[in-house]
Amino acid sequence: MRFNEIEIKILELSLINDDRVQQHNAKEIFGCHYLPDIVQHLRPKLGKYFKTNGTNVLFTEYHTITKSDEKVSRIGIYRINELYKPQIKKLLELNIKNFN
Repeated sequence: MRFNEIEIKILELSLINDDRVQQHNAKEIFGCHYLPDIVQHLRPKLGKYFKTNGTNVLFTEYHTITKSDEKVSRIGIYRINELYKPQIKKLLELNIKNFN
């Protein structure tokens, strides 16, 4: 399976449960304006490969936060299901090796 550079970055950070895999950091970390669009295309790829629903592999973990202006907001952080982490790590290693 082939991943583009943004997908690789999303998966690498998700493998280590990095909290920055969210829309708030889309531009500075991933170089895109709307991270959910990228994830929307990545989930079916993963789902097809693992023969399951893509949201079972790459899911959204929701948190409620209080912003500096005291407004309450809900954010979603993308996470990889623990069951799929070893296989995704191998896929990334192969993909990165072939990408270079």
